[in-house]
Amino acid sequence: MHATRDRMQSFIGTLDYDFARFSMHEFVQWLNRQRGREIVRTPYPIPTPTASGAWIAGEDRDFVFYDEAASPLHQAHIQLHEIAHMLRGHPTLQVGREGVCVLFRAAADRPTVLELFLSARSADAEGEAEMFASLVQKGALSSLPDKPGTLQTLGQA
Repeated sequence: MHATRDRMQSFIGTLDYDFARFSMHEFVQWLNRQRGREIVRTPYPIPTPTASGAWIAGEDRDFVFYDEAASPLHQAHIQLHEIAHMLRGHPTLQVGREGVCVLFRAAADRPTVLELFLSARSADAEGEAEMFASLVQKGALSSLPDKPGTLQTLGQA
């Protein structure tokens, strides 16, 4: 656990982004510019209790799906978790233009399709992604002013 935290803290330090002024929208826009590849974030009814998000690499952009029923703070965490998989180069499903729609239509009909896809990731990859999301949120939360409603700004699109 400590090794993963240290590794992810070091990795976050290599990103030239001011996390003290974090907003999900600005961070994703920054990543789009840095990577030269768009990240499309989509709330989606995740039909399985064992997952709350997914990252799928398309031909020319990346797709991050997150549970539309989650709280805004949890939605931000899910998105950061999936973005961590992307940034760390963890394996994911790569699909053509129509493949994303086909996959999620199939997942809506049979939740096991999504579960099989998501279970392919290693425990180490999941640990890294979870730690990345937690560290970014912890840093962002510590920099928020102590006013009512400021937590909601963390997950805003």
